[in-house]
Amino acid sequence: MPEDLQKQIDEQRGEIEDLKKKLVEQEHRPTKVIHNLLRSFTGDEPKESKVAALYATADLAVKWFLRRSVIVGSVGVVGGLLALGTLYVTWSQTQQLSEQTKSMVNQTESMAEQNQHMVQQNEYMRSQMIGQQRSTNAEILNNLLSEIEATAKTAERDSRDKWQPSNLLAHRIYRASLAFEPFGDDSLSSERGQLLQAMVADNMIVPKSPRPNFSNADLQDANLSDADLQGANLRGANLRHADLDSADLSDADLQGADLYRAELHSADLQGADLVSADLYRADLSNADLETAKLIGADLLYADLGSADLRDADLRDADLSGGYLRHTFLYDANLRGTDLRGAEGLTLGQLFSARWLFNAKGIDDSLLNIIEDERPELLGDTLPAPL
Repeated sequence: MPEDLQKQIDEQRGEIEDLKKKLVEQEHRPTKVIHNLLRSFTGDEPKESKVAALYATADLAVKWFLRRSVIVGSVGVVGGLLALGTLYVTWSQTQQLSEQTKSMVNQTESMAEQNQHMVQQNEYMRSQMIGQQRSTNAEILNNLLSEIEATAKTAERDSRDKWQPSNLLAHRIYRASLAFEPFGDDSLSSERGQLLQAMVADNMIVPKSPRPNFSNADLQDANLSDADLQGANLRGANLRHADLDSADLSDADLQGADLYRAELHSADLQGADLVSADLYRADLSNADLETAKLIGADLLYADLGSADLRDADLRDADLSGGYLRHTFLYDANLRGTDLRGAEGLTLGQLFSARWLFNAKGIDDSLLNIIEDERPELLGDTLPAPL
């Protein structure tokens, strides 16, 4: 290697070493200055030297503090920026979630509006169908009533002034009664009620075959006195306050019918099904209820004076407060029957009954006699018929 080049390299190396030394001195300058300051104050240095050392230390401290402040400030700025960035991200996510929530709420409200619209459409369609059904039923009923009225004018009548419909008319009545099923929110059929009242008003005998369906017919306050309703299907019918005096309801199906305060004086109810019927305060005086089924019927305060209840099934019926003077109870099943407060009940009537097991309200004096003379009536086994 040429000597000139080697000399330049050595010179540069020397300069580098000098720079290193100066850097080291710079790094240790605070320590040296503080050391000199302490030594100047503890030693016998002149006052000027002490002041100079103090100024040098203060100058160094200020420069060091400024450099430190810059570093700390930079770190603080960076930390602040990071915090702001985190806050921005959080805010952005919150906004996004808020927008999604609003979107979901809007979708839910839209679906609710659609559902409400569908409900309204269904209600409208339902009302249209009900209206159409009512219109159709009204047309059928009017045509049928006109035919019944016209036929009644020329029909051959029996000794009671009643007449039988032709087979064709009987089938028309039967089909119409099936079509007049309660619909919509109605639990009763007004059309069936109107049809039956028109038949009775024209003295028509209700056909036995095919038998019309008058179940759930609305016959409140109807005048059906002396009507021939033998074997009629009146299950669940509304006969509140109806006039059925002397009507023939033998073998009729009146199960669950509402006969609240109905007039049934001298009515023929032989073999009628009155299970769970409401006969509260009904007038059944002189009525024929032989073999009738009155299980669970409400006969509270009913007038059964002189009524015939022979072989009737009155299990669990409520006759409390009823009028039973001269009522025939021969072979009647009174198991669990409520007789509390019944008026006119005698020992002879109770002796003639078929069964009194678990009956309520029998006077103690009468009950003691029955226990002594006819204990089988109070037993838990159905006695043989008399």
